[in-house]
Amino acid sequence: MDRAMESAWFRRTIVPDERRLLDASRRCFLMTHRHVLAAGAVPDGCKLVVFLAGSPGSASKGPIAARLEGPELAPVVEHAASLAVYDVQAVGGALPRLVNLVVARGCDSVEEALDVHERLLATLGATGGPGVHVAVIVRENAVVPRPELKAAA
Repeated sequence: MDRAMESAWFRRTIVPDERRLLDASRRCFLMTHRHVLAAGAVPDGCKLVVFLAGSPGSASKGPIAARLEGPELAPVVEHAASLAVYDVQAVGGALPRLVNLVVARGCDSVEEALDVHERLLATLGATGGPGVHVAVIVRENAVVPRPELKAAA
């Protein structure tokens, strides 16, 4: 990660946007292990991304699918054509946050993402499930092309 962030590509492409869009004094970094549980297409590329603190099974670090079972996360998991779960391995940055699990669910629209989010909050409130640290709706993914990433290494 350090080598990638020190690369010419990173300084030329990412840093100018960071200066305009991010408050570096308040950000944190998550090192995760990604698990794709459903790889269906999302027509509009819309995703609901939920950062959970104290997520189910976080202490046991059991199989990822088992950690999503039960009523707590049902609204975000059920009927998901696209679902990726990021098991948080380490957290760092200026203000580290307690985040155990990140769930990214593909949605057909922003309205569907909002509905899933509202149902998730209602379910978590009723069951006393994990806390939602933050939830965001994203419409685009940024991917660093592998040849440029290798050049930075």
